Amino acid sequence: MVLNSGCTRDAYMQCCLREILFYAAKYNFEIKAVHFPGVENRTADILSRWHSDSRFEDLFYELPVVRIEPGTFLIVSDSIAKYVKLENADVFAFRGASIGEITYQLNKNKGSIYEGYKCLVIHCGTNDIHILSIDQFKSAYCNLISTAKLLFPSMVIALSGILPRPVDFEETGQKIKDVNMALLNLCLSYKVEFIHSYRYF
Repeated sequence: MVLNSGCTRDAYMQCCLREILFYAAKYNFEIKAVHFPGVENRTADILSRWHSDSRFEDLFYELPVVRIEPGTFLIVSDSIAKYVKLENADVFAFRGASIGEITYQLNKNKGSIYEGYKCLVIHCGTNDIHILSIDQFKSAYCNLISTAKLLFPSMVIALSGILPRPVDFEETGQKIKDVNMALLNLCLSYKVEFIHSYRYF
């Protein structure tokens, strides 16, 4: 089943769709698409049809205005989150970033550019999977969490587990599970939140 909310028709969703179609062809299974209509997606749908019919322009200006408090959530990540678009959240994605690079970016200017948020979500580690051992992962994550807690004592801090990649899953799948389990235990130890992005374990 493929879910496309309308407002997420971007390069990331297209990449996911290509992966799904690849596995559908490889393993010969059927894909069924289900459409879930929703009022929250009308803006993207109307704008995508803006030039096809003048009535869509009228519909656009009839949409209710939703006021959202800016900058509640801060997401700092490697490039996997570069196309993530969420209401009430700002995303800083760094291409090819390691855990150490994300730690450096948080610490840059003593974290001043990231002030004013209520919640910090960090996602990194994918680019380290072929380089670091489990113990090295633990050390790098400890440094990252300690830095984040020191710089942002008033924020809720959450770390997201590493996501598997179809391209090298057979090689890295077990290690990713081990790293995520280690990260979960570290989060419990440091009293920060852990996001089960990948619930395989």
